[in-house]
This record gives sequence, structure tokens and C-alpha cells, in this order.
Amino acid sequence: PVEFAEGDSFTLTLTTSGGEYTKKVTLPAGRKLTLSQGDLSTFTVDFSGIAPNQNEELYKVGDLYRENGVVKGFIFAIKEDNNGNKWCYVVSKDEEFLQWSTENYNCNCHSKVGAYNTNDPFNYWGRDINNYPAFKWCKEYGDGWFLPSSTELNGLWSAITDGENDFKAESVEMFNVLLIANGGDPFEETFYMSSNETRESLIEVVTFSADKGVCLDPQKSSKFDVRAAYRFKI
Repeated sequence: PVEFAEGDSFTLTLTTSGGEYTKKVTLPAGRKLTLSQGDLSTFTVDFSGIAPNQNEELYKVGDLYRENGVVKGFIFAIKEDNNGNKWCYVVSKDEEFLQWSTENYNCNCHSKVGAYNTNDPFNYWGRDINNYPAFKWCKEYGDGWFLPSSTELNGLWSAITDGENDFKAESVEMFNVLLIANGGDPFEETFYMSSNETRESLIEVVTFSADKGVCLDPQKSSKFDVRAAYRFKI
């Protein structure tokens, strides 16, 4: 039981699957708040514009990732970049079978940074995204989502197999149960499309099967399974 009068302050911490948020609340003039033992007391605090606390312990590989309360995927890696920043990498719970593109142009794509690959052809080179079905689907999956690079896909392959690089690993089934329970598509032995190109008409795809992820060079017009990725700094 506690009572707050005008001018009194308290700190409220909100913990969600997307992070931990903290806000100090000061009661304005003419307002009070009473919390009584055994009674339901309700009040509203606006958390809009409040950034999540920088607490990396809140995140771990395998955690579900939600946007506006909806499960969009799960965290598959936590990595540090060259500037010392730490990033959580998320893979979509859904996948599609799509073409890389319906045209052949050099798009200046890189093997490590899927987010760059997904935006550069359209922001810098002026390509029409409607001619790039895989990129379009990933961008429409949500704000900031992208078609992962081969390096990022190999990181995903290592994560779902718990480093064994074998589709028979017990962890594959664990992630598939998680995906199915949340309305997603389970992982199967297949080829996943990356955002990398190797030539004007060729791309890299990564094999999710026994042994290890291997990059192959098919035509951009070929169709392969696609999963979107997302990353956020912690």
C-alpha cells in the first residue's frame, strides 16, 4: 500500500520480449495515486519515445522476436561489429520460394552485410524493386528487414544446428517446434537464397543440409527458399 501526492515521483520498469524500458513518473498538480492492498488500482503511463535499456543480458539466441505483440521470428546470433557495437540478429518465422531478380545487372552486393545489399540496388543504383521478388518480400516483411547475406545465412545454419552443421542435430527440431508453435514454417533440408551476387547473372545460395553450409552460384532468375532477417543494436 502506498499513496503518491502531486509532485511525488516513482520509476516504472516495463519488461517485454523486445527489451526493458524505464520511465520516471512525476504526478502533476491536482493528481494523486493510491495503491491499496487487495484492490485493483489502474493508471496509464505513456512509454512512446522511450528507447529500450541497453542490457544485453535481456537477449539470447533462441528468444522469440515480436513486433507490436506479433511473433515475427527468433534471435539466431549476437555479434559485435568492428566498432565494438553488439547486434542481435533475427530470422523470420516464415519463408517464401522466390526469384532473386527477373533482370541481370551488377548491384554491387557484399558477402557479409545483407542490410546493405537489400537497400543499395534501389537507393543507389535505382533498380525497380518489383523486378527483385526476394528483396521485395523481405522489405515488406517489416521495416528494417532484409535479405540476409551468405555469411549471415551460414551463421543461421550454425545456430539452428548448435554448431554441429548437421541437419540431424537435436537443436534443429527444437527450433522447428518453436516455429510451428508460433505459426511459422519449419526448417527443412534446402537451399536458402542470399543477397550476394557473384556475377551480373549469378548469385550465392547456401545449402542447409548434412555436413555444412556450402555456397553455390545459380542464375538470378532461379527460385529458392527465402527467409528475411533483421538486426538491432543492444
